[in-house]
Amino acid sequence: MESLKELLVHEAQDMHSAEEQLAHSLGEMAEAARSPRLRQALEAMGASTRAQLDRMADALEALDAGPGEEDCEAMEGLIAEVQELLDEDMEGPILDAAMIVAMQKIAHYQISGYGSLAALAQACGEEGAAGIFHALLEEERGADSQLNAIAVEEVNPLAARAQGADT
Repeated sequence: MESLKELLVHEAQDMHSAEEQLAHSLGEMAEAARSPRLRQALEAMGASTRAQLDRMADALEALDAGPGEEDCEAMEGLIAEVQELLDEDMEGPILDAAMIVAMQKIAHYQISGYGSLAALAQACGEEGAAGIFHALLEEERGADSQLNAIAVEEVNPLAARAQGADT
């Protein structure tokens, strides 16, 4: 890459790929959740991710680019972690707690990605794309906060009680 704009486009394409991969995985994650509150949050995140993909396409169009051809390797790894959890034989509340940890890792990846994209777009004078990335950043912060609340208020206490019953 020879310019900041090329870096911006490359990173935007990578984040678009990340969102596509996540959109394909959230349904399975929601089905695996035992907590109705977590299941509902994951289903809502699936709908939000599909809407985010549309806005990512708008941002790429504003940058005179389209989706990239490469898959986001970081998201592949994060989703593989979730898949490993789903393949293990865990009790419901423990699985829910583990899924929240994995989903918060994903949210934090997205937060860092959108924060960086917003800053790069701003530096390149791409105000339209910067606005989209900033809005996506705020949505991911909200998703992270929601997951944290579910963990603290419901899932972690249930998992701790389940653990106590096992010992």
